[in-house]
Amino acid sequence: MISIARLSEARADYREVIGRSPVAEEPNAIGIIHKFVDMGQSNYIGYINDEAAFLYGVITPTLLSSSRAFIWMLTTDVIDKHKFEFIRTSEKVVENTLREFDMIIGETHVKDQRAFKWLRWLGAVYWGYERELVPFFITEQTFRDRRKKR
Repeated sequence: MISIARLSEARADYREVIGRSPVAEEPNAIGIIHKFVDMGQSNYIGYINDEAAFLYGVITPTLLSSSRAFIWMLTTDVIDKHKFEFIRTSEKVVENTLREFDMIIGETHVKDQRAFKWLRWLGAVYWGYERELVPFFITEQTFRDRRKKR
């Protein structure tokens, strides 16, 4: 069973999630997560059967571009055992975010193949593969169209 809590209420230790993620060996991974959390309006931790499975947050880039939300997520190997549940929860998160914003933007670390697969399944469109962080976007249209590709 997946449960999601606000990060501020859960008082979670990022190291547990980072240590089980594809970027565990990256220098300053904790610093990057702290930066995202500090910038985010909404930050969450997801548990699957009481194991920390993922962190995510939503950042509104500026007040002037409030039609876009930057979403970040860090996943762990825990979701590999619960893919179906995780995908269904992710669909709800994306649907709810797209009700509030016209577009979800973000970046995926090149080492996080799990995230690439997951986000493509949710309708993400990627470009700029020459960098360590690969940008993507999801719109209502790409989210709906993903079902046609299956």
